Amino acid sequence: MSECSVLHLIEQGEYDAALDLLETWPNSTSRTFYRATCHLSKPCPDYVLAESGFSSLLGLVDDLELQKLVRLRLAISFHGQNRLVQALLALVPLLKGYHSNGGTRLAYQNYGNLCFEMGLAHHWLACCRKAGDLFHDRPLDQQAAQFRYQRGLAYLMTGQFEKAWSDLEYRFQAGCAVEPSLALPRLRSLMVHDTGGRLLLYGDQGLGDILFSFRFVPLVRDLFRSISLICPPSLVAFSKVCGLFDDVFVVDQLDEELFDVWSPINSLPCLLDVSSISEVPLQQIQISNDSIPEWCQSLKVSSLSRPLVALNWHGGSDKESLFSAGIRERSFPFGEYEAVSALSDCSLLSVQVGHTARQAIDSHLSKHFLPQQYYFDQEPADFLLTASVLKQVDLLITNDTSVAHLGGVLGVPTWVVLKCHPYWQWGDTSEFNSWYPSVRCFRQKKPFEWGGAMENLDAALREHLLASVQTKFTPPVLDL
Repeated sequence: MSECSVLHLIEQGEYDAALDLLETWPNSTSRTFYRATCHLSKPCPDYVLAESGFSSLLGLVDDLELQKLVRLRLAISFHGQNRLVQALLALVPLLKGYHSNGGTRLAYQNYGNLCFEMGLAHHWLACCRKAGDLFHDRPLDQQAAQFRYQRGLAYLMTGQFEKAWSDLEYRFQAGCAVEPSLALPRLRSLMVHDTGGRLLLYGDQGLGDILFSFRFVPLVRDLFRSISLICPPSLVAFSKVCGLFDDVFVVDQLDEELFDVWSPINSLPCLLDVSSISEVPLQQIQISNDSIPEWCQSLKVSSLSRPLVALNWHGGSDKESLFSAGIRERSFPFGEYEAVSALSDCSLLSVQVGHTARQAIDSHLSKHFLPQQYYFDQEPADFLLTASVLKQVDLLITNDTSVAHLGGVLGVPTWVVLKCHPYWQWGDTSEFNSWYPSVRCFRQKKPFEWGGAMENLDAALREHLLASVQTKFTPPVLDL
């Protein structure tokens, strides 16, 4: 009865209550297993305690399937501590010997997430080919859909775009995106009989992915009588003035009778059958001065001839988990910028929103922030406001988040500070980005350590400042 109570509490997500009940149990393998499971499953997992529990069970559990489950959860505990090699080694035996089909799938999926963070997407794809029909269920269940979506990401990371897009279409079944409840038919092809009407595009993933997919809209512009967009509220105003859409809505404002067909905006590359970056030239978005607040237009005057640099450093934490390939650990504390001494020779403005914006207040760099920072901080988070600021600055420095994509689509000089193996859109090695010509990449030298990237950033900013001074300096004309 006691074990049933613990299982019930764990299933209900009441981990603290389960831990309290487990304190009344005598020491046993079951107690250790359930305690470690609670520590691993909490909203803020304690990976150290989970690792301690699961590692102590190795060699003590008789049941074969439970042994495999212990090893799987031990690997996740290592992963949560950024001990990627140990996590990888813990999973290797499960790829061959985990006889439960569901267990083997979980091992492959976790192995894939680790491979992505280590730059081993090619290796994971080779492992998947050896796995054969492991994920080819008919009908397709959610776990098989998750695998296909994950495989699509691996194809993107390795530049195999023509293979990637169809796998990414499983994101709704995989639970990686939420499909809207629309009665409209979904656009399935760009054949003549499917086009010509009024198209409604739906922003189905993160804000950065939506902005990235704006580049595909001009390629279908002439195929439809009108193109409109559903997107999150913070993106509405910017989308209305960007020149790509006839109208823009949030979901609860929508009148479906105004449209003939709908499509996720992130499905456009699949519909277009994009096979290379060269097929999708970036159309930079222009914003008229009428859309820019007065205080933004005075920014360059206030910078007092010093280069004006916008800073961002944190993405939405709700998007980051052990299962978000390339996105996890993409953010850093504002304090990392203090190693970039060249920032002290610039005028600064933070475009960070949310609670992490306050990190800049106590920094010695705060004295270089312009007075207009007050106006930005008082406004609700809105991409049109951020875009208005970015159009006035000389340079944007940011982590991998939607602001980096915003700088890219605006054509603003943008320096993105990246983890060793970031999200697929930034590539894995180059300093420059093929999707965004105005973007320059600064990558970690060691996994999960930002010091090397900041060192390179400081040197590059010094060069940038020197070039800026030389450009502005005009030698006097000597009357000889």
